[in-house]
Amino acid sequence: MTQPTLNEQRCQISIVSPLHLNRLDYKSSYNHMLVLIEGQSENIEVKICNNRKLRINLDHIGMQYVVKYYVFLSLGDQFKAEDLFKKITHFLNQPVHEIILLLPYLLAPSENFRIDSNVRSFIISKKVFDSKIFSLINPARFIYEMVNFYLNSPQSNNIEIVQVGKPEPLSEVNENGISTEINESSVQITHKGPLKLLKRCLTHLDKTKMLPQKVEICFDDNSYKRLDLKQFKNIIDNTTLYKNSPLAVGPFLARQYMVEQSANEYIYLLDSDDISVPSRFSKLMLELKERNLDLLGSHELRIDQIGKKLVIARFPLNVNYALAKRSFHPMLHGTCIMTKAGFLKTGGYSTEGKFGYDTQFLLRAGFFLKIGNVDDFLYLRFQRPNSLTTAKKTMYGTKRRKFMGWRWQVDFNLVCSGKLNLSDSSLRERKHDFNFKIDEITK
Repeated sequence: MTQPTLNEQRCQISIVSPLHLNRLDYKSSYNHMLVLIEGQSENIEVKICNNRKLRINLDHIGMQYVVKYYVFLSLGDQFKAEDLFKKITHFLNQPVHEIILLLPYLLAPSENFRIDSNVRSFIISKKVFDSKIFSLINPARFIYEMVNFYLNSPQSNNIEIVQVGKPEPLSEVNENGISTEINESSVQITHKGPLKLLKRCLTHLDKTKMLPQKVEICFDDNSYKRLDLKQFKNIIDNTTLYKNSPLAVGPFLARQYMVEQSANEYIYLLDSDDISVPSRFSKLMLELKERNLDLLGSHELRIDQIGKKLVIARFPLNVNYALAKRSFHPMLHGTCIMTKAGFLKTGGYSTEGKFGYDTQFLLRAGFFLKIGNVDDFLYLRFQRPNSLTTAKKTMYGTKRRKFMGWRWQVDFNLVCSGKLNLSDSSLRERKHDFNFKIDEITK
């Protein structure tokens, strides 16, 4: 592991009123902690300390001033002062969330997904900062611990992710223009495993203002018996529960059947162990309509509970172009919205297996649909032990996954070059060979 430089181990603390941020001499030669205080004082106090003494200094400042927010700016992020203060000021004028992650804006990749380091800069309210003590010696580890703790707390109101330096849209976004489409949409969730993860997912949905018209949840185990929807007061009336019959068949059968029987044209996907950012539903719908797409995803913030870090993962904006360039991971399927008509046009999911077939679906969909990603972070994905992608038998890198991926890539290239019909390839939809249905559960 690379040792931090002397400057990375030190932090400049600036105590400032939000009214006078523009007077701050922000330089990126150190880590920088802005302490935003109440009042209109024009004085800006500055001190330098070692990261090991950062919390002690902040505690002393908290006894002298009424502190509202802490803004940590990593030396590694190199923000432009004008862009940075514009974003901070915008947040302070509309302080909806208690934690805001600040990411340097980078152009999305053109062909394959890209990991762009870890989250290192953030805004956090003093209330949340004081709610749980984590070490500040490594700020990137601190913000991982804080976000992971906060999102798993019943009091959490989600987080916001801001790309500092991202070009502003030419016109004001009008969410009223998609109200009809939102009312013709469903968010579909499949669940198997710890019920607390589904409850976390639903807790954040329950606090989201602009929601799809319907929430549909299909269980692949018996955990539905312990779910009490009464605690989710805002979504209970619009939520339908199902269970697979038989159980333990994986997510694709349930997703296939839920889409087929849905009365709504627009389908949002969501894994039960992940969280939607509050603006996800409106932003995806706006982009889907504006770009006239059939399938649309987003970038992801990966909450890596194994490596203890917040990972920034960006995806190509034009997925059809990426697929044409033989990129085989240009989209995270769980982040998507899709049209029912587009889904059915592809033949839907292969339902013969429990994992990996989202990749096969995307490769096949590339021949039928217009596909893209939005240039925003709208999805919080938890990388955790014992999930389908990390469990020993089904994790990435297993012989089975490698073989499936290799076979699909070979056939994809052959179909693209006209040497193989799609219907004769391993990319064709492959259906289960047993009796199956989904049963509605009485709430």
